Parts: sequence; structure tokens; C-alpha cells
Amino acid sequence: MKGMNNDITILKSTSEGPRKDQFIQFQLELEQYILKEFTSTDDIANIVKDLKDPSDNLNTQMLRIENIKNQIDNQGLDPDVDKKEIKLMKQSIKDLYQQEMRLCADRKQQLRSNKSKLCGTIWSQCTSTMQSELVNLNNYNEKIKDYDCLWLLENLKLLSSGIDIKQNSSYTAFEIASSIYHIRQQQNEGLDSYHKRFESTIKTAKLMGINYDLHDNIVESEKKAHPTENDDEINKRATNRYEAMIFLMRADKSKYKHLWNDLIINMSQGVDRYPHDISSARNMLYNYSMPNSNNNTNDTQIILSQVISDDSESRGNNAPIPDTDSKCNPIVTCYKDN
Repeated sequence: MKGMNNDITILKSTSEGPRKDQFIQFQLELEQYILKEFTSTDDIANIVKDLKDPSDNLNTQMLRIENIKNQIDNQGLDPDVDKKEIKLMKQSIKDLYQQEMRLCADRKQQLRSNKSKLCGTIWSQCTSTMQSELVNLNNYNEKIKDYDCLWLLENLKLLSSGIDIKQNSSYTAFEIASSIYHIRQQQNEGLDSYHKRFESTIKTAKLMGINYDLHDNIVESEKKAHPTENDDEINKRATNRYEAMIFLMRADKSKYKHLWNDLIINMSQGVDRYPHDISSARNMLYNYSMPNSNNNTNDTQIILSQVISDDSESRGNNAPIPDTDSKCNPIVTCYKDN
């Protein structure tokens, strides 16, 4: 079957035997299509790329009257002495505010126009079976009438992943949580591909409201490290850290087993270099180089890398030093024997 656009993957129902990564491929190709064929693409492209509604971001970017008043008050002008300057400032800010309001209104209008176009594009790239499954969802008529392409994309993601919202909720939670822990970077798979698959799996869990990430010990650790932050901020940090750990530990063992050992050794030395979010975990994996196997004296020896410490001068004779290859690795701290 062919869709309206041959450059975008056709989304099939799981009953039609689709490829496992069909939504990821569909998402990437749809984003590229938007960037080429749509007008004013920033807001609409984010819906596809991040599966997030840009309307909230638009509203927060608008200038507020109270913010304008604060800008005037913060100038330290005297209402009696600086009347002329205050009047000019008010007029300038008023003009800026009106300009921003017009720009925001134009962006909202363009976004609505793009949503209508995007809904049509998405629909045309679904098989008739997938379209039937969409039509049977609750609130379908209402969502399509409003050109709610975010709702459309979220449900297509779930349907193309084989998620049945009518299935037993405990079974669904088990299946989704299991998919997170069973994901694994394949031996010949690139880091970008693994990263996209991982993020897609995490997104599926969040769309279904599956809690897999908030463990009490991680939350308490974050509270101690950031005592001034509120519960929402702490929970966000805990979630990011746990997701980073899963991403790190499900990477290709043949490439990163020495890195895992290095991180464990660092912790034994009181230095926690584990990543704090998926982005930092990805950077760590991307920048890591496996040690040369020729430097091993036997098959089980762990090669310890060196690092230049930020306060190396204060350590005196205990300052870390380069290896025999004159290189320092930013993962593990090793010191000279006393």
C-alpha cells in the first residue's frame, strides 16, 4: 500500500505485521517532510519531534502587563522627577507589547493552519486498518474536528506499538515496563539508533502513565543533594537519573563493559561520575574509547584510566598523572602509589 507521500513510512496496524520501529521511522520522515513543505515550521515540527503541544510554550513567551510594569519599576526612576522618561518608556514598551501580541497571534494562526495540514498528511499515511482503529477510539470525532494532531500522533504511537488500551491494565503495565528493561543496544547498532529506540520506549510508558522511575532511595539522594528544590523538581531529577542509568547499562556490553567497571571503581574512591540524565549518558557513551587490549596482562585485568583533577595542585604528591601513553581519561581517577 502507498500513502499520499512516498517519502513517509506507512503506519500499519500490528495485525498487518509491520516492522517494529515503524513509528520511529515515520516520525523522522514526517519531521523532514514538514521542514521542507510547511510554512513557519518551528512550532508544528516540535509536535512531531517531541510529541509536545507548542501552545503552552507560545503562551509563556508572550509579554505580560505585569512584567512590563516591573521593567519600569526596576529602572529606579522617580515618578515626580522623571515623568518624561517614564512616559517615553511606557510608550516604547506598549508599542513592543502590541508588536509581540501581533506576532503571537500570527504564530497561533499559522500553527492552526499547519495542524490542519498535518492531520491530513498523517491520516493519509495510515493503512485502512489503522484508520479504523483510530476511528474506534474515544473522543475521535472531537479531536479530529479540532485538528488535534498531538492526540493523533500519541495514539498512533500506542497502536503501532501493539498497545491495547482495552487490555487488563496490570498486564499492559507489565508489558511496557518489561520493554524498558529488555531494550538493548545491538552489537552492530549505532548509538543514535539505540538512543531513538530508547527514547521512544520511554515515551510509550509515559503516554500510558506507567511509573517505573521513582525509587525512594534515588529521591532521597536527590533531596540531600538539592535541599532547596521542591518535590516536582526533585522527582524530575530522580527520573532523569534513573533513565540515564537504564540507558547506560543497556548499551552494548562488548563496547562499554570497561566503562561500567571504571564507574564502579570511581564510586569506590568516593567519586560519582554516573550520568544525571539521558543526554549526559549519551555523551558519555559517545566520547568513550575502549582501552587497548594489548595493555592487558591477562584477560580479566581491568585497565584503570587517569583523569586530571580540578584541584590537582591541592592534592600534592597524590595528584593524578597520565598513563604511559601520556593520555588522561575523563572517567576514572587513579593515583600514584605512595
